[in-house]
Amino acid sequence: MISITTDTVTEAAKEGFFNLLSCPQNTSDPTILRESVAAIEVTNPSLEQQGFIIQNNSFVYQKNYQDYIPSIDTELVSEEERDYTRLFISSGHIDSIIHHLIKFPASRRNLISSWAPIYLDPTVVGVCITHLYFRLYNGKLEVHSHARANDAYRLLLLDMQLATSIQAEVAKAIDKPVGKYIHFSDSLHFYKQYENVIEQQKAYMTTSEIWA
Repeated sequence: MISITTDTVTEAAKEGFFNLLSCPQNTSDPTILRESVAAIEVTNPSLEQQGFIIQNNSFVYQKNYQDYIPSIDTELVSEEERDYTRLFISSGHIDSIIHHLIKFPASRRNLISSWAPIYLDPTVVGVCITHLYFRLYNGKLEVHSHARANDAYRLLLLDMQLATSIQAEVAKAIDKPVGKYIHFSDSLHFYKQYENVIEQQKAYMTTSEIWA
C-alpha cells in the first residue's frame, strides 16, 4: 500500500507516480503494468491555485494540463468537466451539501456519490471518483475523496485537482477555511499500453519546474 503525506496535490501526484514505479503488477489483470492501493493526505491544498472553477453551473478547468503531462490527450480534461458537472452540479449534490453544512455543521452525513449500477457494465465508461465526504473539523472544511481507480500517469492529478476545487468552492460558500484533503484510491495503477510514455513522463517530472 502506498501512503503519502504532502502539502499540495501536485506534490502528492508526483510522489504517487514515483512510488508506483516500484510496485508489482497485478497478474490477474493483463492490462496493468503496476498497481497498488493508495492513501494520500494533502495537508494544505489551498497553497495551489484551484484546478477547476464553477462557472455558469459547470466545471471549467483553468490551467493547461499539458504543462503537467505533455503527451496527454486534452479530451480527458473535457470529459472530466462534463462528467462531474452532470454528476455533482446538475444533480444538485453540491448545493445540497452546502445547505446541509450550514444547517448541520456537526453532521457526519455530508456525502455525495457518483456511482450507479450502470457502471458495472464493462462497456460503459465509469467515473474514477465514487464519492466525496465533507466534514467540518476544528473550524475547517476537510474533504475525503474515494476513487475506485486512478491512472497515475494520466488522471490522478486531474482527479485530485477536481476534488480540491470542489472543497474550495464549498468552503467559500459556507465561509470556512479549507482544511486537509484526503484521497483514497482502491487501484492506483499504470497501464501497460502507456509504458513508453510513462518513461517519458518520469523524465519530465524530474526536470520540469511545474513538478518541482
